[in-house]
Amino acid sequence: MFLELTLILIGVAIAALGWSWGGAGSARTSWLAVGAPGIVLAAILAFRGSDEVISTWALAGAGAVFALVAAGSMKWGAAGDNTTGLFAFILAAAAGLSAGGLSKGAPTFSILSLGMVLVAVAAGVVFLSGFWSRVAVVRQIAGWICVLLGLAIGFLAYGPSIGVTFGTAGLG
Repeated sequence: MFLELTLILIGVAIAALGWSWGGAGSARTSWLAVGAPGIVLAAILAFRGSDEVISTWALAGAGAVFALVAAGSMKWGAAGDNTTGLFAFILAAAAGLSAGGLSKGAPTFSILSLGMVLVAVAAGVVFLSGFWSRVAVVRQIAGWICVLLGLAIGFLAYGPSIGVTFGTAGLG
């Protein structure tokens, strides 16, 4: 349950960041849509019991910090594009390692592991877009890629709660 909620909140933050970068949400309050999932994730992380594996904790912590740094960059310019890119790189590393940690003990590759891999890909897009932050077309394309990946992460995280699975079941 905690992993699913973590992935949903990270997906919302990435999609909201992409929405702003893509040019669809360029209001003064766009930073709230990126920062609010980070605040909620940090609060859940702080008051959650310690019954989760370390890979889930690492992903939640990196996701919360990334969302808050990205929101700060959008609102106050407190963190530049390079700093946001650095925390996106840290999130990508945490998501990739968490996907490996979750899949190591599982009999098959789960839908949540796929969500973690997509978090790593989306964070990689944010990291790479930091190199060309002043090129508007690149930032818009990266934004719309983040919107699609963020929504996909959220939908994959909802999968286990509605009984969606994938793998070799039903093939043999």
